[in-house]
Amino acid sequence: IVTVDGNLGIVTGASGGTGKVVVSARGLSDTVSIPVAGPVNTSMSLNLLTVEKLPNGTQQFSVSGGNPGPYLWSVNGVDGGSTTFGTIDANGFYTAPAAVPSPASFPVCARRQAAPSEQACATVTIQPVPTSGGDVVVINDLNTFDNGAAADPNNIRFYQNLVTFTGSGTRARGHTVLVHRGHNPACDWECDPSNWGTFESTMAGQGYTVVDGDDNSTPLLSIDPDVKLLVLALPTASYTWQEINAIKAFSAAGGRVLFIGEWDGYYGYGIQVENDFLGSMGAVMRNVSGAVDCGYNAISQSAIHQHQITGGLTDLTVACLSIVQLGPNDFSLIDWNPADPQSPPGLDQSQRYALMAVAKVDLTPLPPVTNRAPTLQRSAPTPAPRQVDPNIHSWGIGPATPPKP
Repeated sequence: IVTVDGNLGIVTGASGGTGKVVVSARGLSDTVSIPVAGPVNTSMSLNLLTVEKLPNGTQQFSVSGGNPGPYLWSVNGVDGGSTTFGTIDANGFYTAPAAVPSPASFPVCARRQAAPSEQACATVTIQPVPTSGGDVVVINDLNTFDNGAAADPNNIRFYQNLVTFTGSGTRARGHTVLVHRGHNPACDWECDPSNWGTFESTMAGQGYTVVDGDDNSTPLLSIDPDVKLLVLALPTASYTWQEINAIKAFSAAGGRVLFIGEWDGYYGYGIQVENDFLGSMGAVMRNVSGAVDCGYNAISQSAIHQHQITGGLTDLTVACLSIVQLGPNDFSLIDWNPADPQSPPGLDQSQRYALMAVAKVDLTPLPPVTNRAPTLQRSAPTPAPRQVDPNIHSWGIGPATPPKP
């Protein structure tokens, strides 16, 4: 199933199945299981080659090339799958197992019923915590990044964690942070680079060049190859399918997307734009509004989950976070407290919620607008109504001067 170079340790797949490589030195040994998808008929292909999922996560697979179906779907060699490695239905909809299996990586395959030798496979890996890169991070509070909140050393550490990740792909080795204030952002001076001075100087201190861009200066259809972190700040105009696919390609190369939203009183129509974007990225999470911890507050360590992004944090200073409803592919970075008096009424307590979350990006490109259902079509961005109430701010309601953290 696999061959291994005894000097370099390079493993090469030879046929379909799970190979085992034994590594030994000085009386110690370990065995590594390596799944190899196959046999693969080159005339047939799936929409994805590799997929990373959380336990209980979901993924829609489809046959993107080859002869027409119907097809039979299997997980790790079992038609329809199993509780150990996850299940898949006749339409290619995969549901991950409740726990990480052994091996954690395995093939999901489709084969033609009329010609079983025609087969295509993808490799699925189950991770309890998402790996870094190729992900989308959501925090619905721009004040987390302003100079006031940056007085908290934990916020500085948070900024550093966002960009100092390691991962596969050329983007993970980039040295540029692009802060994209385009698509008619729902903020004025609060989004100004000068108000994010500490955030940007922190990035520079880590050896990264910060580019403050917009739709004219840095169009998302052509993202500079050195960009490692792409920050999308409060857009209120929808992204075109071409832009979405460009961002997916950025993610496929190991880049990280940070989407900054806001609470509903400030962000308004932008929440719809945010949720549409997240759905296109394969994240099931949604901004469901609310205004939690307004006026600058420090979230305690007990609410923070361990992840590369939150490593080393003992708190995080925020102001008016909007609540995120989680789906099966989403990982909570900061938990929501349902007892918080600022939480919106009527939330379904059977659902999972968070104040900050991350998900791996679904790398399947969106089809052109002409081939999509009308409710999912995207045209060129159009400006949305902006809030003009001088008493409504990102940190809450009140006078124009923000409170001190």
